[in-house]
Amino acid sequence: MTAALAAMSVIAYAERTPLPEGTLLNVNVPNVLIRNIKGFKLTRRGTRKYRDKFAVMKDPHGKDCYWIGGRIEDKLEEGTDVAAVAEGYVSVTPIQIDMTNYALLDEMTHKNVAAELDATLRTTGK
Repeated sequence: MTAALAAMSVIAYAERTPLPEGTLLNVNVPNVLIRNIKGFKLTRRGTRKYRDKFAVMKDPHGKDCYWIGGRIEDKLEEGTDVAAVAEGYVSVTPIQIDMTNYALLDEMTHKNVAAELDATLRTTGK
């Protein structure tokens, strides 16, 4: 119920204030009662790692799917979604669909990395 109410608040905002093209709002909600939510924080993406558990399962269509679980190791950095949720806040992180690292793409293009990779593929593929 807490997550649904938080989502309704974010949806109401997004209806009043359209997001730039290619942008989504990533919302993370602590697993607590609504009365225990401290508020909302605008955040950047944080780091969460799962250790010790990675399982291959079958989806309802019989295809492989992957379940990540195990011990969680959060990096609680101020200003991140992970820290906000750990502190009892709902985090809202504007994210972009295009995750391209344009600086590295330009560098790799300048160095003609595609030709290098192609040569390696052709050498190892014989």
